[in-house]
Amino acid sequence: MTQAGEVKMESNQYKELFASEAKEILGILNKCLVNLEKHSEDKECLNEIFRQAHSLKGMAATMGYADITQLTHAMESVLDLLRQGKFSADKNIVGLLFDSFDALEALTRAASGGNGAGNQRDITALAAKLEKVAAGHKSKMNLIEKKETAMLHMEEPDRREIAGKENRQGAEGETYQVAITIAGESEFKRPRAFVAVRALQNAGRVVNPELLYKQLAAGDFDGHFEFLLVTNERPDLISAKVKAIQDVENVILQPFKLDEASLSSDEPAEQTSVAPGQTKPKDSGKSRPEAQMVRVPLNKLDNLMDTVGELVINKLRLKNIAKELDDKSLNEALDQMSRLTNDLQTEIIDVRLVPMDYIFNRFPRLVRDLAMQEKKEVDFVVAGADIGLDRTILDEINTPLVHLLKNAVAHGIELPEARKKAGKHPVGQVTLSARREKAFVVIELIDDGRGMDAELIKKTAIQTGLIFEEEASKLSAEDALMLITLPGFSTSVAVTEASGRGVGMNAVKTTVESFGGFLTIESNPREGSRFILKLPLSVAIIQALLVGVANETYAIPLMNIIEIATIKPDIIKMMEHHEVIPYHDEILPLIRLRERFGFAAENSADAGLAVGAEIGKTGRKTPGRLAIVVVEMGRKKAGLVVDRFPKKQEVVIKTLTEPLKNMRGVAGATILADGKVALIADVNALF
Repeated sequence: MTQAGEVKMESNQYKELFASEAKEILGILNKCLVNLEKHSEDKECLNEIFRQAHSLKGMAATMGYADITQLTHAMESVLDLLRQGKFSADKNIVGLLFDSFDALEALTRAASGGNGAGNQRDITALAAKLEKVAAGHKSKMNLIEKKETAMLHMEEPDRREIAGKENRQGAEGETYQVAITIAGESEFKRPRAFVAVRALQNAGRVVNPELLYKQLAAGDFDGHFEFLLVTNERPDLISAKVKAIQDVENVILQPFKLDEASLSSDEPAEQTSVAPGQTKPKDSGKSRPEAQMVRVPLNKLDNLMDTVGELVINKLRLKNIAKELDDKSLNEALDQMSRLTNDLQTEIIDVRLVPMDYIFNRFPRLVRDLAMQEKKEVDFVVAGADIGLDRTILDEINTPLVHLLKNAVAHGIELPEARKKAGKHPVGQVTLSARREKAFVVIELIDDGRGMDAELIKKTAIQTGLIFEEEASKLSAEDALMLITLPGFSTSVAVTEASGRGVGMNAVKTTVESFGGFLTIESNPREGSRFILKLPLSVAIIQALLVGVANETYAIPLMNIIEIATIKPDIIKMMEHHEVIPYHDEILPLIRLRERFGFAAENSADAGLAVGAEIGKTGRKTPGRLAIVVVEMGRKKAGLVVDRFPKKQEVVIKTLTEPLKNMRGVAGATILADGKVALIADVNALF
């Protein structure tokens, strides 16, 4: 590869890193500003906005994005005066900051797409508004502009002030003077410096990062920069991590002392250990945690998961061979290998889990803007944002959640006057929560608005020709609510004068079910609505029950199975042309997989098996007992009639291609221990 090609590739890598970091920062900025709008005296929230804006400014400066740097600098002028209490964050100030965040988001998208210019006129106008606000209230120089010296060359009183701050904030570990030098011939001095700083932030806390970013943004930056770091890690380990970064020429860490001069570039790093048992105090919850982490492209995790999947398949094949050979030593070795493989599989699945706040952070701003647009008052509550979900599912579920939130605010929550007349608080509440339930993540969206009327929904469905009146009369209230997920359905008559809940609900249901999850809706008129999305933690490797249907083997996901059983054929009854059996205190419909997958009863591989022939009106004889697998999907249950239960097994889901891709009742395929292919049943499609 040519040198120009290498430069272009590295530049793209830094753009991706910048875009990822900036997106996360903008999510936190919007979330904090929504909170500040409600609680203007929240100093910690204001400090967090200031810190995040500083981080974004420093990142933009290292990448050479002048527009983003200019706008964030103008924001800092206003934010710093807010921190000093010179004025409060009123409606106009908050609106101006939100406009600035929107502009930064647009600039970030443009920069990551290869065009960082953006709309210069708009940025200039916004920056001018911010500077005008700051100039009108500024009584002394901005704190950042007063500090013109580098971190370790500051005057003694300033150093004592910082040391005092460190002591007042509690023991977080040792404070070190850090000096880093990037190779003079490097074409990426600022990006390399930025990567080094991020590595150190993962190891501890940088003191006064605004001064550090000022060094990196300086026009005469020569690759050498100094700052203070508070950390519990050993300095030699930190130094080794930073030196591993390309183009880092020298790293020096020394304990911070008030009477010590700036570091000399040829002094060795001192080996200073941290007191045992010393840990960081818990954060207040509002500042962004400096977690020990590295960023890995999603496609690399996908490849790693595919490799682990192949390892699982080969493990099963080896165990099958070992069983045939009946070798004790081989079996013991394979048992150990199986445990290690399971541990590796669990770790890989955990690595793919991303906290829900990855998307939840975007929603407070969305709800706030929509509520203002609709002239409504909404209290938006988020819970369970730390719950993890597979990154692939999380990315895909964002759009359905946005649609549900828009519906909740626009069509669920009433206007303040209407709520008062109904005896409700004028401020409506929308709650978005996540929780773990075994192998699932359950996401709930609840509003205390007008709710939905099941009878009116059925009437609308009949009028639009989606169902017949006879069908509608047999639907329960729960099933009637699910009619809003039918393609082309609109419940404007049932819910509001504006078009609403039906539009896009089909896409919500389809997306959830594409991952093996399901959607449940609960609602009562004038009481509000609850949308429940139940999603699997992972979609790559699952536990499944292998069942025999004729000569074929199918896999049924264990997460959908309630129990397996055998029944006498004479307990089967006919109800509305469907076979059912009594099951505890309810009626359980039967689904014969032979018939569903196109096998005839007489093609059984073993005449002695319970093949599930019909009784009663059909007049066919049924041998022995029937084998059934009781499954559930949401509130629905059914008994799947199978021929045999071979065993439980881990299966690696493989995506089907044409012509099997659109085969109803099949979610994918897997490779069994004997090397044969088995189809994975799509339980939801079987109902």
